[in-house]
Parts: sequence; C-alpha cells; structure tokens
Amino acid sequence: MPNRITESFDRLRREKRKGLIPFVCGGHPTLDALPDILFALESAGATVIEIGIPFSDPIADGPVIAAAMHEALGNGVTPARLFDSVRAARTKGLEAPLATMVSISIVHRMGAERFITDAA
Repeated sequence: MPNRITESFDRLRREKRKGLIPFVCGGHPTLDALPDILFALESAGATVIEIGIPFSDPIADGPVIAAAMHEALGNGVTPARLFDSVRAARTKGLEAPLATMVSISIVHRMGAERFITDAA
C-alpha cells in the first residue's frame, strides 16, 4: 500500500516536476506553533515536511539546527509531546507527507517498535 511520501514522489514523476522538502525543528520556536507551521508549509506546496526530533547532542546538524533543538528541549519538548502535536494537526486536516530526522539514541531509548508505533 503506497504511503503519502511514495504517492507524492509518484505524482512528481508523472508531472515531471521537482519537489521541496522543508525542514522544521519540532518544538521550535514553541511546540504550540508546530501545527500552524505544518499547515503553512503544506499550503505553500511542500512535497514532504521533515520534522526534526530535538536531541541534546546534535553534533552533525550544524549550529542553526543545534540551537533550535536546544531551545526546543529547554521548552520541554519530548518525542511524545511532539507526536501529540503532529497528531492534533492530522486531526485538524493536515494531509502533507511527514518524515522525521531523529537520533538513533532516541529510537534506542524508546525502543524501535514503540518509536515506530508512536510516530505512525
């Protein structure tokens, strides 16, 4: 069964178009802002929206993403709260395909099965 991401790329190929995959740090500037940000990106035509799950040691992500992640963590963002925020946006009609950028340590700490189930 195709998923939203596969369907988006299939449509782009059929239409011979390019896509855009913007990145947002979940919980930055605030967790409450995430649904509005997701809807704005969807309205602007994003092909897929990548949501970064804040991590305390984002050494491979560069200073801008690292600062956003640290600020989000300081605001109390957790994977569970982030998933709840995305779920609320879906409930309000968000259709855009979503992907996550996540540290394997977060997945390991939660357990892969639980992480995948919660993220879905």
